[in-house]
Amino acid sequence: MVNLHKLLDTKPAGVHPTLRDDQLKERASEIHDGYMAKALVKVTSAEENLKLMQETLQDLASQVTIDSNWWIDAIYLFQELELEDLITNKIKTDLEANATVGVVSIVNRFRDLSGLQFLVVRHLDLLKEKRLVVCETIDSLNCEPTDQLIQQCVECHRRDDKPKKTCPFCVADTVFDDYQVLLFAFSNTNKKVNGRELKKQQGTWAMNEVERILRTLLSCCKNVVSDYLVKEGTVHIETLESYRKEYKLLRGMRIALDNRVGALDELLMATTRLRVRHSWEPVDPKITYVIGAGQIEQQWYKLLNDHVFATNELRKKLSQQLYLANLATSAFSKQENGENPEQCPICVAPLGCQWTVLQCGHCFCNECMDIFIQRHSSIGSRKSIKCPTCRSSTYVTEISYISTRLKESDLNDNGVKVKGGHSTKIEAVIKTLLTIQMRQPGAKSIVFSTWTDVLDVIAQGLRDNDVDYRQVQYGGHPQFQSKLMEFKHDEKVTTLLLPVQSGAKGLNVIEATHVLLVEPILNVANELQAIGRVHRIGQTK
Repeated sequence: MVNLHKLLDTKPAGVHPTLRDDQLKERASEIHDGYMAKALVKVTSAEENLKLMQETLQDLASQVTIDSNWWIDAIYLFQELELEDLITNKIKTDLEANATVGVVSIVNRFRDLSGLQFLVVRHLDLLKEKRLVVCETIDSLNCEPTDQLIQQCVECHRRDDKPKKTCPFCVADTVFDDYQVLLFAFSNTNKKVNGRELKKQQGTWAMNEVERILRTLLSCCKNVVSDYLVKEGTVHIETLESYRKEYKLLRGMRIALDNRVGALDELLMATTRLRVRHSWEPVDPKITYVIGAGQIEQQWYKLLNDHVFATNELRKKLSQQLYLANLATSAFSKQENGENPEQCPICVAPLGCQWTVLQCGHCFCNECMDIFIQRHSSIGSRKSIKCPTCRSSTYVTEISYISTRLKESDLNDNGVKVKGGHSTKIEAVIKTLLTIQMRQPGAKSIVFSTWTDVLDVIAQGLRDNDVDYRQVQYGGHPQFQSKLMEFKHDEKVTTLLLPVQSGAKGLNVIEATHVLLVEPILNVANELQAIGRVHRIGQTK
């Protein structure tokens, strides 16, 4: 629509205007604004949440003295009271008790309160500096995206699996990482790279060691009854907690801004059209939608080939759809022996258990089709024939061969036959239930699946095969208990279809003796719980 509007604006010769031409631009703007609305709402929401948190930080800053260093005053107080060794040992004990194995701790980087003071002052100064840089970075990103910014993101990480980390958003990630190191604690994680297990430090949302030290100093100040230090320290600890909350909001703001650029890039890709390079434009191999004047004919033939290929694929799918639609209404769908009673249009013999299907949907027996291919196929790299019924062309390689003969594995299923056309998995589930009924008449089974849509398909298959069942979608369903009681006490009802989310826990169904899991359950505990509905106290079979 955008490209059509731009084309009509040039008023090409031979194209007459219509009453709808003036509406194209307006309609395109509506589609653009509707697509961008979701991304813009997320940016606005993140911006409002961040603003509220920063207002909270400003209120906390107004409650303390400017440049308040209460921890330094606390250290001087403890030194005057000759409690330096006691406080130092207490701080080291707390750090060792909460240390992470494999992560270097600062517990061995100080011997007294003077050394501790140096570490704390240096850390908090760096923390303020990095926080300021992060906030300035977010402010610089929170602007109307320019074409240059979008192009930088495209070349960096938007359309490449391996980011180059050169765009402003990737640079912002580096700034966030530097700030995160000073704000949070870290833990060791094991990561496999090329079959080798490597240890990697990963940040957590927990407080770091410097904040833990400040909390210990604050608790010691409460013991020596220093109201001024307790007030200043409490506000400072709340500020550090707010920094951690602010970090999450800053990170969310960065993601929302990046997604906004991504939405604009999606719109740009949707409206970009192939065009000829201007004489003043430099040749850039990365820009694939701009071609030279000498490449027009080559590009034209390429598009023609793509059109032919897509048309053939469409014909193939439409023929399959036509064949399946005819098959569902034909006499074959009512047969149980797998033989197709329809006649071959050439020899007028029944198709039997093996036949061929052309792309037009017409069916022929294999013998006639083999002779027809030998006598009437075209000569060339791709042989084709014309349907004897409708004269539509079909490539020989695209002829479908159908066989309904039972395999040896099917002949060993004690004669169990599944009615209706189903997928391999659904047919296996129904065949298992029918086999259970043949070997143990009246035995009850429970079928679990993570997906309710799969249970709906199985229910259709059970109806086709005259199996009495009950199905419950979720635990809060009004008929949950009534259907469960019918399954337990009605001898004719032999199957219960249950979703894993609501049926794998809290039920006692010892009347059933078989449990079927349609697909593997990701949570092993839920799988054991599902089996436990039957295998529990009171089960006698």
